[in-house]
Amino acid sequence: MKWQSLSVFFKKRSRSRTLWISGGTSIFAVFAMVLMLTGVTITSSGDIIAGTDWEVYVNITSTYWRICFNDTNFSPLYFDTEPLSYEVFVPARGKDNWRPLVAGDCIERKNKYNVLPNRFKIVGTKNSWETIKYGVKVMNEDLDPFIYSENVVLVDKIAKYEKKCTPVIKGSLEFKPVLSYKLTEFNKTCEVVDGKCNTTITNYVTYWDEEQVGCKTNGIVKDLIKEKEIKRDGFFCGVNNDRIECDIGRDSTGGFGDSDMDGVCDAGETCIIP
Repeated sequence: MKWQSLSVFFKKRSRSRTLWISGGTSIFAVFAMVLMLTGVTITSSGDIIAGTDWEVYVNITSTYWRICFNDTNFSPLYFDTEPLSYEVFVPARGKDNWRPLVAGDCIERKNKYNVLPNRFKIVGTKNSWETIKYGVKVMNEDLDPFIYSENVVLVDKIAKYEKKCTPVIKGSLEFKPVLSYKLTEFNKTCEVVDGKCNTTITNYVTYWDEEQVGCKTNGIVKDLIKEKEIKRDGFFCGVNNDRIECDIGRDSTGGFGDSDMDGVCDAGETCIIP
């Protein structure tokens, strides 16, 4: 395959093997074509556990093409559930400094003068109880690590257990307008003016809107590998050193145990080990 056949996707602006990509171009189609000419490799920071705030890192290496973005759309990135917000950063001058991705930023070719991969940092927010899969897809290579819920416990860097929880719901009253009319005619209701039905009267109906705002641990541990659940009534279970442990909270009178209900059996707590 010759690079000229890629003209449907790119505009060749120089002899430096630079490809310019806009947000309207499918990056998957672009890289699928590019990989037929040369290699592009991708790595990421892998699975993480996060509450509301999270950040992940992606490295992309191209051995032939210098790939530049016409806008701020970092198209190789995707999510199975859209985060509340996110922004893509690239390295800036100085150690550990980053700046937002801007139009004109490029994935530089790897050569003897530029041996490091191109680094990208993605910083975002999500609901603390959500698990989101993020990925970077290029042709047949599809990285799909997880941004796990804060209830997940990693064992030997592998997500095995999740402390399930009961949704915490917040409700709010909302008044929404509903159209109504004074007279009925041919199954239509309206106010007749000069023989025409042209004036409406607005009534309001009350709605109860619910929104999940949190997640309360309910004492169930789910084995993500075996799809097995472990529950002990009244106890809050978790994983400690690859072992399931359950600790108990205080009763209604304030006695019996001194638990932080984290599912780890600490000194001074009333615990069971299933």
